[in-house]
Amino acid sequence: MLTAAEVNGARVRVEDGQARAYKIFDQGGLYLHVTETGSKLWRYQFRLHGKQSIYSIGRYAEAGSNRVIMSLSEARDAHREAQKLVDAGINPTSDRNAKLEAAKAARVESFASVTKLWLEWFRSGKSARHVAVTESRLDRVILPALGAKPVNDITAEMLVDFAKSVEQDSGREVADRSLMVVGQILRWALANGKAKQNVHAGLKPSEILKPAKVINFARLEEKELPGLLQAIEVYSGTPLARLAMKLMAYTLLRTGELIGLRWDEVDISAEEIRIPKERMKKGRDHMVPLSKQAAHTLRLLKQYREQIGSKSEYVFPGTQGAATMSNMTLLQMLKRMGYAGRMTGHGWRGVASTILNEKGFNRDWIEMALAHVPQGVRHDYNKALYLEQRREMLQWYADRLDTLAKQTTAAAAAN
Repeated sequence: MLTAAEVNGARVRVEDGQARAYKIFDQGGLYLHVTETGSKLWRYQFRLHGKQSIYSIGRYAEAGSNRVIMSLSEARDAHREAQKLVDAGINPTSDRNAKLEAAKAARVESFASVTKLWLEWFRSGKSARHVAVTESRLDRVILPALGAKPVNDITAEMLVDFAKSVEQDSGREVADRSLMVVGQILRWALANGKAKQNVHAGLKPSEILKPAKVINFARLEEKELPGLLQAIEVYSGTPLARLAMKLMAYTLLRTGELIGLRWDEVDISAEEIRIPKERMKKGRDHMVPLSKQAAHTLRLLKQYREQIGSKSEYVFPGTQGAATMSNMTLLQMLKRMGYAGRMTGHGWRGVASTILNEKGFNRDWIEMALAHVPQGVRHDYNKALYLEQRREMLQWYADRLDTLAKQTTAAAAAN
């Protein structure tokens, strides 16, 4: 058996002027391996399943150093544990490697670090506006609350508390959208091996947050439309606002979807607008068949773009450094025309829904035109569902608006 003094006194062995490595055995296969450079390593030589193997236990000391890393008694303790594994038919080297891998897997990343990786993936194919809004929400709301937490330590209860806290500070809509982003990150983390589970799955904002307030956007009745339509035609403000209001009336797009419209989403020759799911409220691709009036409005917008020499990718570019037109532009236009509090940009959707339903058009066609996805419709084809029927319906509706625009207020009231 070795002694501590023998281990400490072991030196490089030189034979015929050349340093040689050698072994000093203790017992049960444990030995000290002295290298040509003077390093002293604890090793265990054993036979398992008929095969000779060597298990590296640890290092006694660095070459030329007096600082002991693993003493003789510590090496014997580790040797005994390794012997137990061998007696059980387990290779101690394989066992250690498995434990190291398990420990590595157990080292959870923070939610912030996972979010950083998710953002790199998320940015691909998204509009600059969409990415900027998401990053702002992360920086202002989500990461200050959850960023430092290990992603695998986040629980459903934590997310519920987080959502309620955001709701109290910033309102239900911010809480709802923030919770949605957290869910997207956790779902991605699970799919990419960054998290063991998605604790967001199964959480419903409607069961956590206060009931959402139903917002009834101000809108006119059909008999009131002639005055508004005529006022739009003679509006003396910016042509961009006037054409935006007309296109919104013809396409039934939401305000955000309209002012964020890009030229690469418009195909005038095919008389279609195709908006990717990233820009849609429901997160689904949306195709808008264009009436002849809508297509004509887009041609006028293209001409206007050429006249002012705009290079913007947006159909409705902003001013003073803004990427797009402000949603306040349309509200201010309505105010100047005398319709403040009576009509909003979003109100066109309600107007169209009422008129088309009263006319007897198929409700599913109307819902698809409004980008309200009917239950049971598969995402892979819903964007084109009822496309030709919707085209005919929207053409009828555009023609109806043109007819109303030609009526006098008195004649309209009598209808």
